[in-house]
Amino acid sequence: MRKNSGTLYLVGTPIGNLEDMTQRALNTLKQVDIIACEDKRRSQTLLNHFGITGKRLLVHNQVNERKSAPGLVKLLEDGANIALVTDSGMPSISDPGYILVKAAQEAEIQTQPIPGITAVATALAGAGLPAARFIFLGFLPRKVGEQTRLLERFKDAPEALVIYESPQRLGKTLALAANALGERQACICKELTKLHETFDKGTLAELVEKYAEQEIKGEITLIISS
Repeated sequence: MRKNSGTLYLVGTPIGNLEDMTQRALNTLKQVDIIACEDKRRSQTLLNHFGITGKRLLVHNQVNERKSAPGLVKLLEDGANIALVTDSGMPSISDPGYILVKAAQEAEIQTQPIPGITAVATALAGAGLPAARFIFLGFLPRKVGEQTRLLERFKDAPEALVIYESPQRLGKTLALAANALGERQACICKELTKLHETFDKGTLAELVEKYAEQEIKGEITLIISS
């Protein structure tokens, strides 16, 4: 590791319920010099909730991450300790992180994950489906053809599939999954860790019918059984 450089901390933040913030994550945010974040307003709300003040916030998100990473690495090389946070969950998991972590490691700068809650583990734990082994697909591609080809790759996979989805696209994704994967059990995990957290189970066909026209809110994790 490079001498006299700072450390890049990858800090997990709550996916809904702020009480899920770990003490180690709080201590890290209090101690670092700079916090790199997706959205300054979202991160400032988190900091205000826990009484953390006086932190320099720099935007590092999917739009600017390739341009911002070199500047953050330079700050680290100059000795600054930086915490990377996303709006929720762990950096690099369907969120910005990989590009900066790779750049920091190539510059021989120490990187240290500070584990936190993730929607993947939370959904798998609460879905009530066999998921000792699973494949995480994250957000599917936007084009229908690419979505179909990706799902069909796992038609005969013995593992559960985990997909992140927005409420606006859920109905179409369920229909594509039903066509590509056939008759499988699934669970729609909504508003995880929040007041209206729900786990809605059924076959893909049943869920297609139920959510074809139903309007829902909040981020969704879809678990599809093997």
